[in-house]
Amino acid sequence: MTHPIESILPRLEGVRQVATSKWIARSPTRRDRTPSLSIRELDDGRVLVHDFGGASVDEILSAIGLSVIDLIPEHLRHKNANALPVEERRRWAAEQVIAGIGHHVVLVAILAAQVREGLTPSDDDMAALLEADKAINEALRVAGLPRPTLRRAAA
Repeated sequence: MTHPIESILPRLEGVRQVATSKWIARSPTRRDRTPSLSIRELDDGRVLVHDFGGASVDEILSAIGLSVIDLIPEHLRHKNANALPVEERRRWAAEQVIAGIGHHVVLVAILAAQVREGLTPSDDDMAALLEADKAINEALRVAGLPRPTLRRAAA
């Protein structure tokens, strides 16, 4: 019997294991330069996927030729998914959120430094910045954190 993780990981690009039963990969829904897809295998074999770039689970799975049922081991497919214990429905752990957006944060920092030096970002850099903004905001949402607001300097 094949485990769901064994069907999913080979279909993704840039897969890297970041911890026991946790991986990151490039999203199959767009041309990621760096990983923004978090994959986690639960103790019972179910697989969770989250794209910090904002693609839905259905979009991710469709792009790799799978469906949501493929995330669940055959022996669990008859159980009611809504009956999961609360601890299994918990939010993503902080280290998973950070692993998913770390490269986006670095990109924002680099571009901010360039702007401070008076340089104008290229169109590609601006597109990457918008993608980073989207991924960071999605990570904050998933983590249940508010979006920070900028303080304007006094004129």
